[in-house]
Amino acid sequence: ALLLLVALATFSSADASLTTAAAGAERNWLGAPGAWISSLLLLLVGWPALVLPTLLGRQAWRMVVGPDRAGPQR
Repeated sequence: ALLLLVALATFSSADASLTTAAAGAERNWLGAPGAWISSLLLLLVGWPALVLPTLLGRQAWRMVVGPDRAGPQR
């Protein structure tokens, strides 16, 4: 989830990826894989893709700590 957040946060349209024909060094902090993943997610979902790392992080936290014990809130 953190790597996905970093890839999306450091997206640059100057990176060589699925949606661009740019060449040169990647500006994405995760390099070419980060540029391709962030480009694909932003193409399919748009900027709301930034919510995906939050949901993945919450699910990972629940897997480590366990489910909420209070039950659903009304």
